[in-house]
Amino acid sequence: MRGAVSLSVFMNNLNRLPLTTALHTLRANIGRSALTVIGITLGIAMVIIVFSAGAGMKALVLGQIASFGDNWIHVEVKIPSTKHFSQENTSGQARGVTITTLTAADAKAVRRLSNISDIYTVITSQATVTYANQKERPIIFGVDASYDWVDPGRVEFGRFFTDSENSGAAQVAVLGSAVKEDLFGNADAVGEKIRVSGKTYEVVGVEAERGVTGFFNIDEVLFLPVKTVQKKILNVNHVLMMLAQGKNSDELETTAEEIRQLLRERHGITDPDKDDFAVN
Repeated sequence: MRGAVSLSVFMNNLNRLPLTTALHTLRANIGRSALTVIGITLGIAMVIIVFSAGAGMKALVLGQIASFGDNWIHVEVKIPSTKHFSQENTSGQARGVTITTLTAADAKAVRRLSNISDIYTVITSQATVTYANQKERPIIFGVDASYDWVDPGRVEFGRFFTDSENSGAAQVAVLGSAVKEDLFGNADAVGEKIRVSGKTYEVVGVEAERGVTGFFNIDEVLFLPVKTVQKKILNVNHVLMMLAQGKNSDELETTAEEIRQLLRERHGITDPDKDDFAVN
């Protein structure tokens, strides 16, 4: 009987040992433990924030496509060997997996297809923007000048930037209405100089107030030439997506397949499962 009691006491003490040891370790290293918890929490939060920003920008683009009409084909980068809308693709890009194979040269090749009337490329970033004592950090939306052609009448003051300004990576900017308000208040912005990532840009236009599109506030966007963003902010040659306008809506499915075949040939892809892009 005494042996049974001793064994029971021993087992109870053994079961409590890991918890006691863990609590002792936590007390002894309270600073390190706190930093670990904070680090894990911040890491999770950053993944959520990046993923949400990416999803918001995609919603912006898709919302704009819907407002333009039903004759658009959307091409965006995708992690090879994943499905376009899979968790592996979306979370992988949110964690920083970068696909660099989609380029302006691809867009030029797509534009030559018979059913394509126009196309523009897109790359996004974020940068500190200052004017006088005001400082903001808006989403940067790098686009071709043809963006203004497919989405006309949005510039309320001034103008959109031109093809030559884009090809020359000019330091010009078009402000979303909220960005203008934050930086300039009621004062005129067109012709003024702002600083983007420490470089001087001329404000050539201000967009009309548009509000939320696809769960994203386009008024909080700063528009720059796509080549300017590539060369002077991100130092890259790729783009994140392109939007092609079809001439005949009835032929869009055929045209989408032509784009897939064209990009596979240009990117050296023989297995469709390894596409580094997605066409919708």
